Amino acid sequence: QVDALANPDEVLLSYVHQPTKDNSTQLTQINRNSLLIAPVNVPFKLLTQNFKTYIALQIGNYTPQTVQLDCGNGQILNYGGNDMFNGACFYTKKGNYTASLIVGYTDAQNIQQTGTYPIKTITIASELSFSVPEDKKLEMQNNEVIVGPLPVGLTINADQVFRDLGLKNYRISWDGDGDGNEDKADDTSFIFNYEKAEVYYPSFTLPDLGKSALFSFPLRVEKSLTPVCKFNFDQKKVNDYVVNVEFLDGGERNISDYSYLVMDHATNQVLDELQGKTYGMSFNYKFQGQGSYLFRMNFITNEGKRGSCEDIVRLTDKASYTVNYELSSSTPRVSNFQKLNTTQIQETKTITLSEVPTKLKFKIQSIEPKTYDSVVRMLYDGRPVVETNTDEYLFDVRDSKEHTITLQIEDKVRGLQYQETLTTKIGLDDIVGDIKVIGEKSGFSPFTTTLDASATKLNDPDDEIAYFSWDFGDGKTQNNLSNAVIKHTYYYNVEKNQGTFKPKVSVFTKKGRSLTFGLEDPIIVNKQLIKLDISSTSHPTQEAKLGEPVVFSLDFNGLPEKIYWSFGDESQPLSCNGRECIEMTKTFDKKGTYTIKVTMEFEDEQTVEQSMTFRVR
Repeated sequence: QVDALANPDEVLLSYVHQPTKDNSTQLTQINRNSLLIAPVNVPFKLLTQNFKTYIALQIGNYTPQTVQLDCGNGQILNYGGNDMFNGACFYTKKGNYTASLIVGYTDAQNIQQTGTYPIKTITIASELSFSVPEDKKLEMQNNEVIVGPLPVGLTINADQVFRDLGLKNYRISWDGDGDGNEDKADDTSFIFNYEKAEVYYPSFTLPDLGKSALFSFPLRVEKSLTPVCKFNFDQKKVNDYVVNVEFLDGGERNISDYSYLVMDHATNQVLDELQGKTYGMSFNYKFQGQGSYLFRMNFITNEGKRGSCEDIVRLTDKASYTVNYELSSSTPRVSNFQKLNTTQIQETKTITLSEVPTKLKFKIQSIEPKTYDSVVRMLYDGRPVVETNTDEYLFDVRDSKEHTITLQIEDKVRGLQYQETLTTKIGLDDIVGDIKVIGEKSGFSPFTTTLDASATKLNDPDDEIAYFSWDFGDGKTQNNLSNAVIKHTYYYNVEKNQGTFKPKVSVFTKKGRSLTFGLEDPIIVNKQLIKLDISSTSHPTQEAKLGEPVVFSLDFNGLPEKIYWSFGDESQPLSCNGRECIEMTKTFDKKGTYTIKVTMEFEDEQTVEQSMTFRVR
């Protein structure tokens, strides 16, 4: 009723269907300013009140029994009875189309009559054109653009749109899958590759017509009868690749068996055969060298269908060797060669040194392929360098300038070449820490050692070290000391059964710089082996007469904190501190055999016990 009152002269209302991913049923009423570009779906609505008035003028008092809509393009839509005609008119070409009502009724002679009544004209101002590869399908039916099977690249061309609309600037924004993100701009021809079977809503906008000028249409991408796969090749080194196989639309679930063929693309010679279940769908593969290779997967589905996919890999790099090498460095501060992070150096092509002078060692570990005619050259700043040992080269970096180290390998007979250049850069640290142990690094508890950080160097000549803070690694610290050399006594931790300690020192400068560093190798403190023996200096036979004074003495090593004596009689045990009672005199007042027992406690929480038997007669 509202639409009839708002449009008293209209029998039909037309709409443009502009589907989006979020709203696939979006409709906009067509008016005199509407711009339609094919392919486009146009639904129609019958204004029943206005229709009754209109049809009464055409057929008199007869009652319409059927109502249909002729779209003018060969389509006929049935009236659904809910004001809207079923479906929509699908216009795929530019032109003017007359929408007519087809009304069926029974006349006075009870004869079925049909009348066709033109109602309105639908103007399609322009059209898109489409194309797909020869082995793919492109149809327009069931109110959709249909392409397939997967994978399919659909080319959409809007050249005619710009001509028909008289647009001078070729400004256009394409969204190939209708996800709301621009896929291409300002190109009248657009190719989008579809790798999943579903209904999409491709769209485009023409900025010169305003932000609201959105045009979209439904696109159905059909599945393949057999699963579809594709290759991805990720280069890791010169000839080394990670091969990944991906099945579109989850097709890998239907694969029961598969294998790979590697072929020379130029000669079709089979170079390699790989069993799929051994390698999987992601694996490392090493090609032989420069050239074009065809990689093919053959597979069988759970239903017994056979399929394949293939791709071509072209190795066009100038280099065709795979080289593994190792870099290490030494300085006056650290005389032994220390390995550098070769992986990071290979990625950045830069060797960053923390101080000069520095000696660099370049060790070639492997060259593949190994050929008789391969010639290896090593250059330092463009000048040849001679091997110091087999496949080993030394470089002496004495200043902070950038220097180049170049490795060249060439086999002129086979056309193989390799060149890699690394650049040295001096990234001087503010503080170059140095800590060492003077003397032994291991011993028995208690173990006293000397730590020396006096070789720590500042690269700023206007700065100086203010103080050192020591963390000895055993829970003890000494902070804000001026001395770089310090002694410390370590004790074996009996409770934790721990005797390994890694001390570190924090250096603070007057300009506010700081650095914490520690020993690479730990200090090792062994548990003290304590000996304890009891003897009688007055009665070495361990036998005395009743009433005779007996002198007992102890023979031991270490520094006890506490000594406990027990004579095995009714007297109370005696105790003393340190070495106060290492000799005791005892007179027994009863005959018998006594067990003399001594317990010693030490600083490191060890406890040692010993006993002897003594006879009184």
